[in-house]
Amino acid sequence: DFCLSRGLGDVYKRQEHEIIPATQKLLRKYVKVPLDRHQEAALISFTFNLGEENLAQVVSQSRNRLNAGNYEVIPAVLKLYTKAKVRGKPVTLAGLVKRRNEEAKLFSGASH
Repeated sequence: DFCLSRGLGDVYKRQEHEIIPATQKLLRKYVKVPLDRHQEAALISFTFNLGEENLAQVVSQSRNRLNAGNYEVIPAVLKLYTKAKVRGKPVTLAGLVKRRNEEAKLFSGASH
């Protein structure tokens, strides 16, 4: 039998009842085009990891972004967000590359 520890179960509960709805609210604020469930899930993951400001850039920074109906560019745009500051310098992190690749595949409708 699979059993979650109390702490891990609380984390999942918080994600389901607080984090995901709050992030969905941000999507409704910024995204002006319809999303399917894969696209929404990918953008929830992206926004949870990178925040509201980066979501705004992805969806509406220029006329060639999501709110202009350019769904096909979003996977490539998501993959640009792979750097973090390490000792004050931007460094590409393998974990972020993997996460962005997974989000890009999910946005495109691939489940794995």
